[in-house]
Amino acid sequence: MKRIKSIAFLCLFLIAFTNAGCFISYVGPAVEVDFQIVFPDQEIREYIRRARAGEGDPDALYREIILEPVQRELTARNSSIKIEKYQQPIENLDELEQAIELLSAGNVAGIVNDALKKSNDYIESVDTIVYIFPCNPEDSFTKEEMKGVRGVSGLNCGITILSVNPLAPDWQKTLSYVAAHEYHHVTWGIRHGHKFAGNVLEVLILEGRADSFANLVYPGLSLPWTSSLSKEKEKEIWREIVKDNLDNTDLVFAKNLTQDEFWSGYAIGFHIVQAYIANNPKVSVEEWTGLTAEELFLDSGYEDWLAD
Repeated sequence: MKRIKSIAFLCLFLIAFTNAGCFISYVGPAVEVDFQIVFPDQEIREYIRRARAGEGDPDALYREIILEPVQRELTARNSSIKIEKYQQPIENLDELEQAIELLSAGNVAGIVNDALKKSNDYIESVDTIVYIFPCNPEDSFTKEEMKGVRGVSGLNCGITILSVNPLAPDWQKTLSYVAAHEYHHVTWGIRHGHKFAGNVLEVLILEGRADSFANLVYPGLSLPWTSSLSKEKEKEIWREIVKDNLDNTDLVFAKNLTQDEFWSGYAIGFHIVQAYIANNPKVSVEEWTGLTAEELFLDSGYEDWLAD
């Protein structure tokens, strides 16, 4: 009996809230897998109450009530993720309260739950905890450029952290896609992370696989990080920057490639995997997920696609 309890840059070496605001359960067939979705609305409301009452410094209160329990779980799972890199204390209490109300009314945990269930129909996952946080209202980049959602996953610890701005248009659709994207990262990391070659090609394929998977689960969405390059611009970046650096093990270089003005690393990785899928239509999701980055690239026909 399978029991399911229910895009940022990769982290390679990556106790839920004891009274977390939302846990959702799902029961399906086959082997047992646990998904925990943690939306700490109660903790955030407690932080808002105490901050308004002047019970302490808001920054310290936010860390104590919201961030430290997550960091303890990350540390217990031997993850190198530092929660404060992805979640900063939010001191605008009125906007934070509005975000919590909108996320609750929008059933944010249910959206993630549905995305995980749907993703599990395509490839069976591993035990996972997903934390959902409101995005800092001052983070206009996530709201405007990333359609309201960003995520990060620890590839060896089974934890995903999602940040959501419910004022962004169609944030629900973006959230479903990003949840599926991160689902694939976590699944790949636990099952195949030992194959990580630590080079630029690996990073491109890692992101390309996750976006190709999310695109399979939620087809038809145009996301800026996969559709940011014209073909001519992609040819230029591939020839002048990427092609000769595929074996480069400088992961700072790889990170910068994914975070340039075009999200080039995401777009190129996505197109490599899409080319592979088009040229190998009988290969299953499970199979192309398990290929090494080099195997997938060499059999992708990406450069032929790029030359057309």
